[in-house]
Amino acid sequence: RALGDAVLRALDAPIQVNSGSLRLSISVGAIRSRPDETPESLLRDADVALYRAKDLGRNRLVWFDAELREQALRRLAIVNDHRAALANGELTWLYQPEVDLASGKTIGFEALARWHHPVWGDIPPSEFVPIIDSSGGGPTLFETALHAALSLQARWKRQYGETIVVSVNLSPRILDDQNLIDLVDQALRRHGGPPAMLWLEVTEDALAEPRHLQLLTEIRRLGVKLAIDDFGTGWASIARLTGSRWNLLKIDRSFIQAIGTTPEADSVVQAMIGLAHTFDVRVAAEGVETVEQLEWLAAAGCDLVQGYLLGAPGTPDALPDLVGQSALLIQGSRSEKAG
Repeated sequence: RALGDAVLRALDAPIQVNSGSLRLSISVGAIRSRPDETPESLLRDADVALYRAKDLGRNRLVWFDAELREQALRRLAIVNDHRAALANGELTWLYQPEVDLASGKTIGFEALARWHHPVWGDIPPSEFVPIIDSSGGGPTLFETALHAALSLQARWKRQYGETIVVSVNLSPRILDDQNLIDLVDQALRRHGGPPAMLWLEVTEDALAEPRHLQLLTEIRRLGVKLAIDDFGTGWASIARLTGSRWNLLKIDRSFIQAIGTTPEADSVVQAMIGLAHTFDVRVAAEGVETVEQLEWLAAAGCDLVQGYLLGAPGTPDALPDLVGQSALLIQGSRSEKAG
């Protein structure tokens, strides 16, 4: 450790260059060797520690230990096992209702991935989706989710005589796939649903790249609708929200959870709603969990709501019950307020 700390201190000192001084910062990953280690395994594990140092904010030394070893094994399992998990049903989709505040009617469902691994148990999507995406498996994951959602939409149409919106998430990395437009187009043709009843959700990170915006514009020409997901947690300039590219802005749950805590928190959500409506974009609130949040959002002019108060993510067979509960909850809440 003394050597690693000495390296950090040495490189932290300013370096004189022609135009002045320059400071460098480095990250160091280290491992204590054991008799059963090989040069390859030592380099691999030190590399894991190095990336952990970077994740923690850089300019630090991190030792590889048992916890990092388990994390590395878990990540490797996710990368190696996700395709088999898709094939054998370990990786599935639940659907969470999206409710219109004006009518109290459930107008659509968002597809949310879930994975029960035979060794690691339930792996949260916040963990496995970025790993699959970064390892090149994002397009396969998206395509599977897209076909599952559109197939379910067609099934509902046959059963209930009504086409309900389905929403599927797109990661920024998937927007680098040149086959994406054909993939979406072919899926729509295969299942026969109206393109306007498919919503594709992207995070703000996707807005930073002009090529992503161009691709999204071309996708929208297919007739599908586009939503900005987790708004407020990433980077997006107001200029990129203008025009007719976006149909929906979904405010991240962290802002919804803060409603009622301070006047400033309420003002931020109100400003987001006003900003979206200025550009003729509808607004959805994610993570609604209390009647107080629901009533505040209704008064603030929010268009759609989503969260455990309206219905938890459920299997397709459970969704008809969720629809009824969602509608009754909003109508009941408003009746109590009026009384």
